[in-house]
This record gives sequence, C-alpha cells and structure tokens, in this order.
Amino acid sequence: MSADAAGRLTRLISLVPWLVEHPGASRAETAARFGITEEQLEEDLNLLFLSGRPGHMPDDLIDVIRDGDRIYVENAQELSVPARLSADEASALLVALRALRGSALAAEHLDALDSAEEKLRVAAGEGAATALDLELPPEDPAVQRALARAVERGEALRISYHVAARDEMTERIVSPQRLLVADGTWYVDAWCHTSGGDRRFRLDAIHALEPVRAPAAPAAPDRADRSARRRTDLLPGASRTSRRVRLRLAPERAYLAERIPARTREHADDGSLTLELTIVEPEWLHRFLLQHGDAVLEVSPPEAAAEALRRIRSRRAGEESSDG
Repeated sequence: MSADAAGRLTRLISLVPWLVEHPGASRAETAARFGITEEQLEEDLNLLFLSGRPGHMPDDLIDVIRDGDRIYVENAQELSVPARLSADEASALLVALRALRGSALAAEHLDALDSAEEKLRVAAGEGAATALDLELPPEDPAVQRALARAVERGEALRISYHVAARDEMTERIVSPQRLLVADGTWYVDAWCHTSGGDRRFRLDAIHALEPVRAPAAPAAPDRADRSARRRTDLLPGASRTSRRVRLRLAPERAYLAERIPARTREHADDGSLTLELTIVEPEWLHRFLLQHGDAVLEVSPPEAAAEALRRIRSRRAGEESSDG
C-alpha cells in the first residue's frame, strides 16, 4: 500500500465517526478539521458511498447525505458492529498466531501473543479449531532475530551466502524486506545491493551476517521495474537466460535434493524424487551429473544431459592431452 493510500485510509477511518458525532457539519469545517481541501473531502465522501460490509446491498453500505453545504452520514453505526469470524477464518488466524509464537521472532512478545490467542478463542466460539499441531522448520534463532530487526529498522546487512547452484560462497549487501516460510524452508526476501535486484535467500544458506551502512533500498515501484529487467522470478540468480531442467533422483539418493533450491519437488510412489530446477550456471549441472550421475534416473530436456556429457568429455580430453 502506498503512503498516499495508507494516509487516505487512516483519514477515512477517522472521518466517519467524526461525521456521526457532528451531524450537519459544513464542508469547510470538515475539510479544515482533517487538513484537506474541499475537493479532497468530496472525493473521500464519494468513496464512502462504496464502503461498508461485504454484500454491497444498500443496507450494507454507508450512506452520505448532503443538504446544501451540510454533511450527514447514516447507516454507519449499524455497520460498526464487529463482524463475527467464521470457523475457517478463526482457525486461519489461530494457525498464524501459533506459527508466529513458534518462531524465534516472537521471543519478546509471548505475553501479547498469548493474550491475542485467548481473545481470538473467545471471539471465535466453538467452531474454531483448537487442537492444532503446528511445527515450523528449525532455524538459527540468532539469524532470524537479526533479519527481523533489519526488516523492522530498514537496515542493511552484509551476508555470507552459499549459492548451491554454483557451490560457491558469496558476499552480498542486502536490505531485508520480509521473512517467510515456503515449502518447509525459511526464506528472507531482500533487495540485493550487490546484484541490483530483489532476491530470495534461504536462511540455512546464510553462514554469517553483520550490519553495514548502505544506501536505502529503492522504492517498491522502482524495485519492481529494475528487477523485471534483470530476472523473471525471485529464485536466487534467475534471469531471462536461465533454463528449466527436471531431474529424477533414485530413491536411495533422494537426500541429494536437500540443499538444491528446486522450484518444485514431486515424490513418486517408488520413492524417487523429481526436481524442477532453474539452471543459472550450466557448469553447476555439469558438475552435478559428473559427481552424482549414478543417482539421476532421468534428465529433461534430454539436450541438457547431452550438453553436459559433451562438456564432460571435452574437459576429460583436455586433461588427458595436458597429461600427455
């Protein structure tokens, strides 16, 4: 939400109860009270016609009446009664609270979370799920807290990050934007000053981090424009020249996938595991097939395997030539 939109929403939330308490207030008085022009006030009043409860029937919406220069608001008091949560909505909120409580990010707010959870149970009634078994993926609490603090304060960090696709340790300057869990793994979305774009980093691949001075991250619209020119998604290192490859690993070697940043993972009944990868550096695929070729049951598209085989043969021929 932009700053202008957030400011307008805050004003609208304050405008309705004030107009209810001051029926017949003039346009000039109301505009002066909220520090806006009469034209801006008129735009806000027109927006209120579309505000209310879901359903969008006449009785669900706020009614703004103009009597000459005077303003009256009706139906707002009836709509101010809090909506009751459905069982699904309450359960979703409980799950979110449990997830937050189970992470290292909540260590300083446990009392507030307990209070919120208890109030939510009372408000939700008997329909909400209460016996929830939620387990978050383990992660280094110090790393989580440092990243959360950087997100809250808008600070930059220098991180030592292991890029699995190249089996390489890199140094990056990043401005963390948010923490999230996806496919059972903790990630941080950040503006990467080193790469000049938005990136998503696995927390378990961050080996060290420290605060550092850096320019502020670009505004969101500028970030989106610049990132779109550099990449197609948030997988680390992906770009327009990246290619998609699918590898099917033998059941007894499926553990190899644990540190591979795959787009998707498909478990078959026979125990094999199929990974869809975004290959940024072809050399990584060549090394992987050379080291673990006996674990790979299938490569798609076949040209990827053929290209890797040609490069491996070419490299070996060069090594034999130099030895001779």
